[in-house]
Amino acid sequence: MLLKWLLAAALLLGQTGNLWAAWPPMFQPPKRYDHPYRGKLIVKTYGAWGILRQCGYAWACTYVGGDGNGRCTVHVMAVGRGWLGQRKVDVAGFRLLVNHERGHCNGWPANHPR
Repeated sequence: MLLKWLLAAALLLGQTGNLWAAWPPMFQPPKRYDHPYRGKLIVKTYGAWGILRQCGYAWACTYVGGDGNGRCTVHVMAVGRGWLGQRKVDVAGFRLLVNHERGHCNGWPANHPR
């Protein structure tokens, strides 16, 4: 049942993909969180099944404030990969995803306040 829902959502969401220059489109963190991470930033890339295991149905994820011990691991869909029925992540979209998640490493809350 869950798989059917995920597939239906992927097909529905994929219909708007051609409206954006970078895929996936991501809003960026406010200036106070949009700066280099002061610790060790680790970026791990995955295909759809790997990111599903790490993040659920998302393009990327990380822990707000990092993993601890001065490290932050960003789990992100790899360039050229994507959810069924949607465009694949392009280079510009990948950079936006990593920057968005880096904002979370820097403390940007998960509810994305502006």
